[in-house]
Amino acid sequence: MCLCSLLARVCNEAFHHAQTGPSRLLERIVSKMREFVEADGTRLIVGLQVSDDRLIQHLQAERVAFVAFDGAETCSALYGAHWTPDGHKPVAERLLERLSENNVAKMDGVSR
Repeated sequence: MCLCSLLARVCNEAFHHAQTGPSRLLERIVSKMREFVEADGTRLIVGLQVSDDRLIQHLQAERVAFVAFDGAETCSALYGAHWTPDGHKPVAERLLERLSENNVAKMDGVSR
């Protein structure tokens, strides 16, 4: 399945299941993304800017690896709540740790 096909299926889900609410729709989208990624023999790993208990329960049920970046310093919402330079460091460390745990990247020789 190509990425365009996946996007079309996701949009179809959005329009036909709008009554399920945004959380449920997000769960369905994540499930479709997992199916798409695993069809090529790879794994989906999700990064959450802020923890979402319902989504985390869904990720665990679907056996999708994830990492939450709660507490990383961000700019004000006025600037889009992007991470500050100081906030990027813990995000990068958590992401590298999760990728290493899932055999996607190695932490050997990485400077911190």
